[in-house]
Amino acid sequence: MKVTPLMMTVSALLYTLASGSILSPPEDLNLTQVRIGHTLNEAEKQHVTRRRLTVQQCLKKLHIPSTLNKVPNIALIGSGGGQRAMVGLLASVLELKKQGLLDCMMYLSGVSGSTWGMASLYKYPNWSSNPKPVTEEIVQRLDGCGVLLRYPETWYQYDNFNQAHGWSAHVVTTFVKEIDEHVLSEQRGKHDMDPYPIYTVIDKEILDRRQIQSLKDVWVEMTPHEAGYSLTGAFVDQEYFGSKFDNGMLIKEQPEMDMLYVQGLCGSIAADLSPSAAWSVVKRNMLCLLGNIFAGLMKPTFSWGTTYNFLHNMRAEEVREVDPCILKSGTRDYIDAGLLLNAPYFSVLRPERNVDLIISLDFSEGDPMKTIEDAYKLSKDMGIAFPHVEFPEKDREKPKDIYVFPGDNTPTVIHMPLFNRVNCNDDSDSDIEKVRQRYRTFQGPLCPARIKELMDRAAANLINTKPKLLEEIRKAVNRKRS
Repeated sequence: MKVTPLMMTVSALLYTLASGSILSPPEDLNLTQVRIGHTLNEAEKQHVTRRRLTVQQCLKKLHIPSTLNKVPNIALIGSGGGQRAMVGLLASVLELKKQGLLDCMMYLSGVSGSTWGMASLYKYPNWSSNPKPVTEEIVQRLDGCGVLLRYPETWYQYDNFNQAHGWSAHVVTTFVKEIDEHVLSEQRGKHDMDPYPIYTVIDKEILDRRQIQSLKDVWVEMTPHEAGYSLTGAFVDQEYFGSKFDNGMLIKEQPEMDMLYVQGLCGSIAADLSPSAAWSVVKRNMLCLLGNIFAGLMKPTFSWGTTYNFLHNMRAEEVREVDPCILKSGTRDYIDAGLLLNAPYFSVLRPERNVDLIISLDFSEGDPMKTIEDAYKLSKDMGIAFPHVEFPEKDREKPKDIYVFPGDNTPTVIHMPLFNRVNCNDDSDSDIEKVRQRYRTFQGPLCPARIKELMDRAAANLINTKPKLLEEIRKAVNRKRS
């Protein structure tokens, strides 16, 4: 039965009348555009069902037979790392396609710089069917001279103009070389052949509290259909993420976040700087800040990612798993998830997504083992099943190209550092750290030669590790059968 807006409104009204009585809220509660519950939204369920056939056909070509209902859910995730991560992700999906593996992926999720690559890819309907011309066009854009500075028209309508807008316009565009005014909800129905995309940020106020019991509330995801708290089951229609709500009801609509701003939120690494470092950023961008103030676009305050809170004034008994402090505030600040964990593990570890295998592309600038180690520790702290992570200490300086951490009643995790002892052994200085220094996050946009070299290294990782990837995909199918 199709659920209409009228039915949802009546449901919300009946629940409101029943509140305070002995009735308990249903497990999956719809209040107009707000949805409380852990189930996947219907659109994502339908996408996964359609995608399953594509995955099955891909497995057949790889000589890994599987019945449709036993197809494994494989998630490809990309870490942060600015333009290095963006280019690394583009090269990786292109090589996965060449190796016949891309169509095995059910989900594609990213943080920070990887979301810049995702945003570029998903501008093209069904891009994964033929990613070569798509990636070539994106790389050609990155090789170009950039764009003239301007703000999208919708930004002048926002109540909560903040530093993430300035960061998006003045910094993100320097690297992505475009002003993308499309919105996530426009992607609905245009990517039936592609992995389902998940963009991730974190709730800054929850991060600042640093309390273990609240960590499940820190993870926030955005998809073409919904945005919300991944692990505590509170979501809003993506079109209204940023609009003003009271007790689950829409009271003031705001323009949907455009993709330039989404990239700024996801890639706002400066949002957690110390006061002195923040002041340094302010001084370097003083002219643009003053321009924003005089234009009436923003208050002269240093806030990041300020967004109307769709859970504002909801009753705790309706949203039992969400920290009560979230329900009290009219706005929330959302920032780069890489400031807590530089990979989007917890978007694909939602139990409802039933992920069997996670392939993590790590484009981090520093310690190549830190992210997988942090994911393991955070999972233990939150009581989330995650495979045991152990590796030789020497691998922090000279990592392998692939690590497999098998799960026991958990997804198996494959960790793949971008710079490693295999794809850097052809370098004249044979020093991974020196190679890494060529691609520093804040060194400015990469030149065409550096982009090509980076794409070649990322592609080499997938070529060199294909046998191991195939082995783990085959194991995932066998585990699903049993």
